[in-house]
Amino acid sequence: MAKLIISEKSPRHPGEWSRLWNQQEVTDVLRDKSGTKEVEGLVVGFPDLLSPSISTEAFANMKKLRLLQLYNVQLNGEYKHLPKELIWLCWNECPLKSIPDDFFDQPRLVILEIKYSKLVQVWEGSKSLKNLKILDFSGCSDLEKSPDLSNLPSLEELILEWCESLSEIHPSIGHLKKLSLVNLTGCKNLISLPGDFYRSKSVQTLVLDFCGQFSELSEDLGNMISLRVLKAYETAIRQVPRSTVRLKNLTHLSLGLTNLTHLQFPDSLLSLDFLRNLDLSSNDFHTLPSLSGLSKLENLWLGYCHNLHTIYGLPTNLKFLDASRCYRLITMPNFSKMSNIRELNVRDSHALTEVPDLDKSLNSMTWIDMTYCAELTADFMRKVLKGWTSCGYGGIFLNGNYVPDWFEFVNDGNKITFDIPPSDGCNFEGLTLLCFYCSSPSQFGPYIRCKDSHPLARIDINNTKRTELRTCISKEDWVIKMRDCYAKKRKNLMRDVVYKECFLWQGQISNDKLNLQSGDTVDITFEMPEPYVTLDNVTIKGTGVNLVWDKPMKENEHDFDGDGGFLIQRHNQGGDASSSSHV
Repeated sequence: MAKLIISEKSPRHPGEWSRLWNQQEVTDVLRDKSGTKEVEGLVVGFPDLLSPSISTEAFANMKKLRLLQLYNVQLNGEYKHLPKELIWLCWNECPLKSIPDDFFDQPRLVILEIKYSKLVQVWEGSKSLKNLKILDFSGCSDLEKSPDLSNLPSLEELILEWCESLSEIHPSIGHLKKLSLVNLTGCKNLISLPGDFYRSKSVQTLVLDFCGQFSELSEDLGNMISLRVLKAYETAIRQVPRSTVRLKNLTHLSLGLTNLTHLQFPDSLLSLDFLRNLDLSSNDFHTLPSLSGLSKLENLWLGYCHNLHTIYGLPTNLKFLDASRCYRLITMPNFSKMSNIRELNVRDSHALTEVPDLDKSLNSMTWIDMTYCAELTADFMRKVLKGWTSCGYGGIFLNGNYVPDWFEFVNDGNKITFDIPPSDGCNFEGLTLLCFYCSSPSQFGPYIRCKDSHPLARIDINNTKRTELRTCISKEDWVIKMRDCYAKKRKNLMRDVVYKECFLWQGQISNDKLNLQSGDTVDITFEMPEPYVTLDNVTIKGTGVNLVWDKPMKENEHDFDGDGGFLIQRHNQGGDASSSSHV
């Protein structure tokens, strides 16, 4: 919604204002038809009433009106009274079943949104709106077919999300020269697209997610040379057209082929030169064929493929792999040449025992989540933990209720103290930090989503300067862990069983950020956010610290938001903060 600003006019004459938002001011202006000539933007909404009526003549004097937003409003009268300067018309919960013919004298209209309305037919025949770029009928659950678009030469976006009765797309869609986005998410009765659609040379994004009866993409899909994003999650599609290989600009492919037990790609599809994102999550196939031919692939989603047990091969350019909740996953490809991988999520892959040679690709990694992977071998976990080089954002997350025996400084609970020894000619690079924490959910209280859900470590140095760092467990994963704990807790309470789970986290912070020196005494206190301490009884059970010598530490550079990374605050001897920075 646009931000509307009231111009500095006399408060006694709202009709002279250029923008109106306050409902009482809007009502006054609509009643006073003679004083509305300066209004450029108007929002009229009655969410708590039953479609109050407003005469279209109330807008006749608004010669400069460019933005009109209506919510749960019924317009009575002739639509020719609507101003001809309108650029954006938004009419949510419109009671009309079809747009009247006298509405279409709108030469400057660019955006038309009629969402969550009673429309059954948008308009009859072909209507001319030469400058219209965006047409949005989201949530019009009674709409049965899309309109004739042949006289909308400037149309760029057609949005028909959750038009659940929609069963027909007008063939004119294939003749629009500027159409770039077609969003049909949730059109449950749509079976196919017209043949003319596949003639489009302009469409860049096609979204068919949750079109449950959509069963086939035409082999002519390969003619859509501008297509960059194709999403078809939760559809009835059973195979990918072979012509897809001709889509040289395709960068994102999302397929939910839920009826398949075997995923077969044509060989030519595996050579898509520009495919960067592939989403195959929530599928039922058992094996994933080698994708090593997708040389530009950077992001691969396989989450919730509950029957997937084997992944044969991955492209070495891959940066992100999500294979979480693949409960039967046993075989992963060798990672020794995965020199670009940054994030790996295989949490809840209960049968997984190892990722072969993952320890040889750690130099590029910022994030490994293997929580709830209870079958991982001790040797595998040891190699990964000892080989970790990344500091800053991220870390390693595993099931565990112990501090590994190679840590120099170990203590029960959440606190640990140690001294920095003399360097003896070695270079002190930083600290490896580890804590393990357990969740014993309480029996009462609703689940609370906590934004600040990251374990915290407070580092006191010589008691003269204090550094606080915040580890980023992720924007969602810690919340997921706690939600899962709560769900399992509720299930187990029915059997009078108390659910408990323990995890360990390991990360690093470089001495470039700490400035520790020989002789310094360091106190580290790990803490958990208060809501989780009280709600789910999350407690830190043990901590460990290693000093890193003569081993270069790779400082992470990651595109995270304000919730991520390390937060460092330095204090002077008096205890007041002297500086702070995000790492």
